[in-house]
Amino acid sequence: MRRKGPAETKSYESVKRSLDTILQNARLMSPQRALDDPPLEDPAAGGSICLRAAVRVRPSLKRASTEVRDDAEHSLNVSGNTVTAGGDFYVFHRCFEHHDNEQIFEVEGGPLVQSVLSGYNGTLIAYGQTGSGKTHTIAGVDGDEGQMPRLLRRLFDEISDSPDFLWDVSLQYLQVYNDQAFDLLPAHNGGDADAPLRVREETEGTIVDGAASVKLACCEEGLWALASGSSNQ
Repeated sequence: MRRKGPAETKSYESVKRSLDTILQNARLMSPQRALDDPPLEDPAAGGSICLRAAVRVRPSLKRASTEVRDDAEHSLNVSGNTVTAGGDFYVFHRCFEHHDNEQIFEVEGGPLVQSVLSGYNGTLIAYGQTGSGKTHTIAGVDGDEGQMPRLLRRLFDEISDSPDFLWDVSLQYLQVYNDQAFDLLPAHNGGDADAPLRVREETEGTIVDGAASVKLACCEEGLWALASGSSNQ
């Protein structure tokens, strides 16, 4: 059981709204259905699961730990794949509470790479309010590498084990801020990091005009591009 401290009270309703939004968008299974679903790459084998939602519960802030509200209305309880918040419960494919980024990657990120290499589009999104741990999860910190660099490493590891195929890997790094898209790698095509880019929908997908696309020959080039882009945020 993790109970809210006073400094987190204002954001509590925001947490519940986030949970509601995730579940509405993902259209998750009912609580009665078995929770040990097939892995993400199973669509290639005729499976039907193509969207998964997992929740990562951030530890309480240190400044909020000096006083604890001991009431069920303002508490979060994680049990298996279910989060209970203020009397409401939410069922996810996975719940991560005391897990590091490596453990999360092996469950969510690694299978995503396998799905992509099988010919399916793959997307990993971190959704949540400010301060919920999105950057920590996606980019990581010293000693706990995030999902982006781990995805790159696994991708190139898998490619190196598939010499019979010719792989073409490129990377774009964009930032969406105030409903506008900005290129975080403008030096690669002479662009301007402060100039918003035009986003348009085409039959082949979403196109961001003017965004740099960096060809990658190895994982190290991708890690360097990520570090360069992060410095432009």
